[in-house]
Amino acid sequence: MKKGVLLGWILILLVTVLFSVLTIQKEVVSSERGQIAERQEIRDLKRTYTSVDRSLRVIIDSSIRRAVISSTNHIFNTSNYLDDAEEDLKELMINGTLNGSSVETMGNNTLTKWVSDLEDFYFVSKDYNVSIKLKNTSLSLNDSFHIQFKTTIHANISKEDVAFLSKEWNVSERTSIVNFEDIFYLENISKGGNSKIIDRPDYTNFTELLLTGVGDNGWCYRNLTTNIDASNKSDKILLKNNISGREDTTNNFCGVIFRIGNEILINTTYLRNSSDVEHLLSNYTGTKILFSGEKEKAWNVSNFIDFVKNGYYHSSSTGPSFFDRLEGNNYCSYCGSEDVGIESFVNKNLLLGLGISVDEDASNIDYLYANQTTGYEIGINENTVSSEFYSFRIDDTTFDNYFE
Repeated sequence: MKKGVLLGWILILLVTVLFSVLTIQKEVVSSERGQIAERQEIRDLKRTYTSVDRSLRVIIDSSIRRAVISSTNHIFNTSNYLDDAEEDLKELMINGTLNGSSVETMGNNTLTKWVSDLEDFYFVSKDYNVSIKLKNTSLSLNDSFHIQFKTTIHANISKEDVAFLSKEWNVSERTSIVNFEDIFYLENISKGGNSKIIDRPDYTNFTELLLTGVGDNGWCYRNLTTNIDASNKSDKILLKNNISGREDTTNNFCGVIFRIGNEILINTTYLRNSSDVEHLLSNYTGTKILFSGEKEKAWNVSNFIDFVKNGYYHSSSTGPSFFDRLEGNNYCSYCGSEDVGIESFVNKNLLLGLGISVDEDASNIDYLYANQTTGYEIGINENTVSSEFYSFRIDDTTFDNYFE
């Protein structure tokens, strides 16, 4: 009997101990699960910070684009340029106003509204309290083709009774001006008749210097031939090492490049070089090149022709920058330690088609054309290339920028 009672107490004790162990283990597992969940929430908060940073960069770029479009629409509709492009664009992108007045085309597409929407998104989708503040904001030209927005961001990200994250960091976001409209061209050159979109080529070398020498008698842009008895000589450039005794024949060509001959007898454009010119330029036989007796050089200008035809833009130290164009300036007021100006060639034939009187003697570079700066012919025109080169003129400064 005593043994049975003792065994019963032992069983009860074992059950009690086992129950206690299981309870403790359950509490440990529950605690570990809670810690894992908390760590997961903290990791999610950190990922949210990364997401906030990425999202802010996107909405900064979008608000800059909206501000630029709204400013060009405002200028076109009111004929009033911006007073200070840096400050005016910043006001537009942050508040949707210009000089304190609401601009309809901005609507709700402001940086302030999109930041608020971003805060709401994280609250609705993740139950996070997100507070984002932008400080020390500035807008400037990073280079000729990029607008740069800088700011310090302070963000608090939290979830009630779980975790809290507070960070401050600097953001510098660049937005390309490629594909924006050139309001300076629209207002000052096409007189509202034709818009021009800013674009730039993939190449940076516009011409290739092929030959130098001694020359005279103007410019010539034609196909290169080594056949001195070729037909349609006026449409060709003769390339010949020795033209002695045939100088009269060479005068029928648009120009002649030679090694041996009497230049006194030549009255067409010529360039004399002491090397084997037929060998040096053998790869260009049958193709067009430009050469100048006055400049005493010959070039491959295929990229230059493409640049002008497509109306591309190029960096400039004197042409009005993108911000200057929004302010109506015909010079680069934003050029200092950095050359942030841009320039492009005007298609005079297109202007004629719009019924606009054309200054045929003016340089085709846009801001100089608007200033009526006189240029000179270089043998590239509507007859030797295409209609985009109608009355094509260039000035010394522009020539030096594009020709080696």
